[in-house]
Amino acid sequence: MIEPGVTILVGGAFLIGVLGFFVMMASLLLRAFRWAIRSLAETTPPPAAAELGVPPAKRTCPYADCAHDNPPAAIFCARCGRRLPEPYDGGGHG
Repeated sequence: MIEPGVTILVGGAFLIGVLGFFVMMASLLLRAFRWAIRSLAETTPPPAAAELGVPPAKRTCPYADCAHDNPPAAIFCARCGRRLPEPYDGGGHG
């Protein structure tokens, strides 16, 4: 016959395993729900920076030996004199 201590030990381990399974499933469902809500919230585009009154970003020199922050309208770098690349305009759609 099985001793009571072994039965309690095995039964306790089983209950802990079942409880852990349900906790993990609840966590997974919660994460999936949060992901779905975030995905729906991100479908509306954020307002443009100009609409928020945010000043244009400084143009940083792309060369590693310089990396100077230039004014938004700069064509050449104020520190090294090299031509700055054209600013990215969002892909040209529209």
